[in-house]
Amino acid sequence: MYVSGCGSSRGFSLLCGHLRNHGLGSRALTWAIPVDCGLRTLWCPAQSVTLVKKGILNDTLMDNKTAKFLGRNSNGHGRRTTLNSPILPRMASTVLQNGMESLESLISDIGSGILCVGAWVGGSQGETFVLRPCYGRLIIDGLLTDVIYRRFDLTGDKFDTLRRIDGVGDDCKIFYPALGCDKDGQNRLPISMGAPHLRLRDVSLKSY
Repeated sequence: MYVSGCGSSRGFSLLCGHLRNHGLGSRALTWAIPVDCGLRTLWCPAQSVTLVKKGILNDTLMDNKTAKFLGRNSNGHGRRTTLNSPILPRMASTVLQNGMESLESLISDIGSGILCVGAWVGGSQGETFVLRPCYGRLIIDGLLTDVIYRRFDLTGDKFDTLRRIDGVGDDCKIFYPALGCDKDGQNRLPISMGAPHLRLRDVSLKSY
């Protein structure tokens, strides 16, 4: 299990501060037979799962094999990219709940920062993540400028970065990555994800 490999389990406190009042979950999507839609476990309809609740790791995505190993009922998140591929527990539509702050409010007290816009790609290895924004706009004294930054990544420890989030916007949007999700050789699985704007303090940037 991924969370066990990171020394975590259900009930583990992931977050602090603002995100304690927000949930991170995977919504159930209707699955279909066509191969390019990403096949689900055929005998268990998908269920919506609250992965993180009030900052606490609440649940995990499971296929039948994972559920049997854990002694629990499957929540129907077994997926595969082709009929010949093994079924794996995979995300479908992962969404972070809205907060109460507008984008203008989130950036109003930032002396110097970057507004990251869009995302080309993301990935992870162990507890380290990498996210590549489409571009960034410089923020000076709480105002957006016309200065544009390109070719940089956000990177760092997943859990430490989550704890550095101190503001959650009210503008959640759903995003459909063109290349889908890659895992264990099963690439480009169709997925979607969504989140409002988030304010992070002291996140690491790396140019490329």
